[in-house]
Amino acid sequence: MTGVSLEGVDCVMFVGVDAAKTVSLRVYYVDMKVDDEHSSVPRVELVPMGPDIDWALRRTHLASHDLEKLAMRVPSQCVRAAAAASARIPPCLCPPSLHTVARPRAATARPAGSRSSA
Repeated sequence: MTGVSLEGVDCVMFVGVDAAKTVSLRVYYVDMKVDDEHSSVPRVELVPMGPDIDWALRRTHLASHDLEKLAMRVPSQCVRAAAAASARIPPCLCPPSLHTVARPRAATARPAGSRSSA
């Protein structure tokens, strides 16, 4: 890459991680200031425009197998209710009328001398 077109940059998003295991998101507006009339490159200033978000990473290792198995346990009544509900739900979320097979309309016969009103 040889250069950046400053006219095309209007905002900067910064994502960083520090030693305290914090992920930071910062968003800045790019404000270009012209110092003097003879300068060909404007001075770039970053103005905070938000949002400023910090995430803390707290879990750094997985739970033991026994604890994971206990946490993932689903009560049997929930399993039965889910199985009963899935029997009533169509395979997709579209209305049940779309699951029927469309039949072609029968052509209606018109008298030979009649004209349509369209």
